[in-house]
Amino acid sequence: MALEVAPAEEGDIDRLMEIQFSAFESDPYHDALFPGDHYAPSTRKAAGDRTIMEWRQDPSARFIKCTDRESGVILGYAKWNFYETERPREEWAKSPEVDWYSGRKKEIAENFLGATAAMRQKLWGGDPHYLLNILCVHKDHHRRGAGTMLVQWGVVRAERLGLRSCLEASPAGYPLYLRLGFRQVDTVVVKAADWDGSFDRHYIVMLKQPEEFTSVTAHER
Repeated sequence: MALEVAPAEEGDIDRLMEIQFSAFESDPYHDALFPGDHYAPSTRKAAGDRTIMEWRQDPSARFIKCTDRESGVILGYAKWNFYETERPREEWAKSPEVDWYSGRKKEIAENFLGATAAMRQKLWGGDPHYLLNILCVHKDHHRRGAGTMLVQWGVVRAERLGLRSCLEASPAGYPLYLRLGFRQVDTVVVKAADWDGSFDRHYIVMLKQPEEFTSVTAHER
């Protein structure tokens, strides 16, 4: 089995959305941002269109895919944000706005995004760092190493610049990040009432300083 990590292309978007909806099918955060029938072509197209727009408009965003070289199948993808220089406050101290919904759907989506944004503003502010914004591997391809490679891809680059790597882990992703040397520094909590759920949702804020990264193979450097 030979896997490779490379920049994703806009032509990959349908497969990337298939992976994303597979990976987050039981995550209320994802449900809040993409409500409706997750198997409906219209839902996935809307998600893909928003992703492409962000891809084109955000100069810090890097979309990376992990592919099985033998089959050519994309197993997973990651979105990293590279903040390599200090940013002015007006750039990072923003309240997320959802313009694709209205009413209660809009409120719920902004509650999730706002909780994450507030934590990032508190902990990182405008300081230089690399942020792992999205990591998803298709459920049919777990435990093949794709997630590890997609994480290491960004961490190695952060390490070269002496920058820390940051992320918010779901309960499902937490063991992977812990194994790769990330440590917990805080928790994002979205109260049940904020998303009309039956429980509070927790996302674990994790950090990796450059000197803490030791498990990088030669070909990844």
